[in-house]
Amino acid sequence: MNLYNFEAATAMLGKELVRARQHRRMTRSALAMHAAISRVTLANLEAGRGSLSSLIAALKVLGHRFADQMPEVELGRSIARARKRAGLSQERLCALARVSKPALVRVERGEGNVATLVAAMDELGLSRSLVAVAIESAPPPLPDPTGQVLLGDCREHMRGFAQQGLMFDAIVTDPPYHLSSISRRFGRKKAAPLTGGEPGSANPYRTLASRFMRQTWDGGDIAFDVDTWRAVHAVLKPGGHLVAFGGTRTFHRLAVAIEDAGFEIRDQIMWLFGSGFPKSHNLKGEHKGQGTALKPAYEPILIARKPIRESSVAANVLRFRTGSINIDACRVPTDELIEMGRAGRKRGSSVALEGVGLPATLGGTVTHAKGRWPANVIHDGIDESWSRYFYSAKASKSDRGSGNNHPTVKPNDLMRYLVRLVTPPGGTVFDPFMGSGSTGVAAIQEGFSFAGSEQQAEYVEIARGRIAKVMPKHGSVLSELQPEETPAIRNAS
Repeated sequence: MNLYNFEAATAMLGKELVRARQHRRMTRSALAMHAAISRVTLANLEAGRGSLSSLIAALKVLGHRFADQMPEVELGRSIARARKRAGLSQERLCALARVSKPALVRVERGEGNVATLVAAMDELGLSRSLVAVAIESAPPPLPDPTGQVLLGDCREHMRGFAQQGLMFDAIVTDPPYHLSSISRRFGRKKAAPLTGGEPGSANPYRTLASRFMRQTWDGGDIAFDVDTWRAVHAVLKPGGHLVAFGGTRTFHRLAVAIEDAGFEIRDQIMWLFGSGFPKSHNLKGEHKGQGTALKPAYEPILIARKPIRESSVAANVLRFRTGSINIDACRVPTDELIEMGRAGRKRGSSVALEGVGLPATLGGTVTHAKGRWPANVIHDGIDESWSRYFYSAKASKSDRGSGNNHPTVKPNDLMRYLVRLVTPPGGTVFDPFMGSGSTGVAAIQEGFSFAGSEQQAEYVEIARGRIAKVMPKHGSVLSELQPEETPAIRNAS
């Protein structure tokens, strides 16, 4: 850490202490008296100087701790644990932070000075933001979710959002897979047909060139265009997550475009299903029993994140509410809970039960009260041995709703799971490729606000109707963007 950065870092810590004191509505004199330190000592702390023991005393009175400090763990021991998690010896951390070993040892004992503390925290990547240890009063109720559906090109809408400084908490979308775009590449080949016959006869590759289920929106390359995802990047809060479905043959182009737009690829969820049929060109005659494709049994779902803006994930969550995923909200019930969820499974609903207590250990394995850690595999009930993963059947008639002829409707349970995974409480989800509104329905049901765009008027009307049915009482689905009147879209600044 150079001198300029060091001075800025210690000054930032002092400002955080001032902010915490003002949050508690305490004067400097009152805080000094309750912390049993002099007013001069407190003034030095708020200037980024002084002893660690004085800082700890002040924070104890204020009821604040550092954002990355583990609850109910003393600051010194928390620094020591962070160092061990990073795999650093005291000697190595001293070399990186340019402090002496005795000085670091004192810090890990809760002694020493603030300067050494800041140097160690900086090298360990720990946030210097201060947060309240406990909320003294119940938080205000979350606002009722709102819904907006927009007709037109999503890129135009997103440019408008960016110009107005409007940003979303999460993006969950099912963009075109562009199967025809890949097929046309093969269709241009002049290879001899696999079915036999004279050169120039019907090429089986060319039969792939028709668009997906004859849908015009599958043409082009909007989902492979880096500029599309740059527009998404511009309207997503720092640390916000993007969830995007893809096709098995074209997923690589989607992932590369999203990464090139500035996103971090965090994971890929595999949605496995037992239904479906092979789209194969089967050969005849002496080649009978041969074909050109496997049976589709999964869809990849990309999980990406806009880089955080703060010094740590915890600090980013504190400022923007984004950067992390909601693990506990998406835990998968253990085998003991599956029986309780079978009835729900038969109805085609999720078995991710919440708030059900479990024993601390099951079969010698430590478990959480809400079930297993969510995995990057989701299945549709292939076999009971898959019960450790989240279950979601393919879209049912009730998922679609009456009059919904969209060919790629996703199951409601799956979409609720995904929006719940990446959206902070009271947040807003945006879907640039809204289709018939499956993301919007799921977002509203989970208590999130929603905005979506779709370029086909027929599907906009279907989406409006589906979302309106799940809106809270007195709620409505807006058709025009009105940022100054609508709380659905929040500014991150």
